Amino acid sequence: LPEWENEGWIGVKGATYIRALVNQLRQRTAPTTFKKAGSEDERTKIALSRTKRNMALTVGPPTPLRPVEKAAFKLTGAKLQHLSQALAYQGIRERAAPPPRTTTTTTVMEIRRHLNSIPGTDVDEEDIWRGIRHHDLRRAVVDFLWKGIHGAHRVGTFWLKIPGYEDRALCTHCAVRDSMSHILINCAAPGQSRVWELAKAAWEKKGEKWNPPQINDILGIGPRSRRLREGEATPGHTARFWRILISECAHLIWKLRCERVVGHSDAEDWQHTDNSITSRWYSMLNSRLRQDTEGTNKRYGRLALKKGSVIRTWEHILENEQNLPTDWTI
Repeated sequence: LPEWENEGWIGVKGATYIRALVNQLRQRTAPTTFKKAGSEDERTKIALSRTKRNMALTVGPPTPLRPVEKAAFKLTGAKLQHLSQALAYQGIRERAAPPPRTTTTTTVMEIRRHLNSIPGTDVDEEDIWRGIRHHDLRRAVVDFLWKGIHGAHRVGTFWLKIPGYEDRALCTHCAVRDSMSHILINCAAPGQSRVWELAKAAWEKKGEKWNPPQINDILGIGPRSRRLREGEATPGHTARFWRILISECAHLIWKLRCERVVGHSDAEDWQHTDNSITSRWYSMLNSRLRQDTEGTNKRYGRLALKKGSVIRTWEHILENEQNLPTDWTI
């Protein structure tokens, strides 16, 4: 708490309400103490409160709360001796934060609702944003997922806002309203179906059960990867392979779609062949394998990937694995 106050509450999640709570507590003349839940009754009450919180977040319109603070107990600003250039810049960005986008808010709520319906998960908005910036994901894939959550891809309803281009809002192959969900999951054009077939085969080589990903699984890839098995957490190396596999497959499907719709727009009925899609998929996965292998090099210092993690990630996926040396990353 002293650190938060010294730094002016900059970067503190939920600072508005925590600050108001601290203000209320300081108005008390008697000491206030906190302790961990010790009895079964206390733990039950905490679980019930979390359930009610999740219901409030997912059911019905949000109820705005106005925090109340007394000026006599309100500390404002940051102490100069605790202020760095980076912290000051972060504080300026927070004060000048743009208003939330309706599309972004709706998408994040849908992702949270989907992920929190999985037993054992408790996902907040920060988990989702942190998940798409995971170091296992390539920068191009991170940008792709970021735009997906913000609704920034030029598909579907984007074209309805531009006079004369309304016809582009439809999928030319399926004759339905285009969207990222349609492109990545439902489109009947050659591409997505074959890519997910190959992903399914690779995933089952790991001895795992395949559940076809939904759009919210893809956009919420970080927290989703932690709960792939029923009733238990996903092992780290298995979650890592799932993040790589699903994100790269989704990005490949998007690239195939853009090549078909934009790159060959002047060639009527042009499609990718099954062989070309398969070749692109293997090329994509081999590229990620080479990236992982290169990432174990000691010249990257503390940023280098751990060889054990890379080997476990790709276990049962490599061809002729039984003939490879124990450390095939060399």
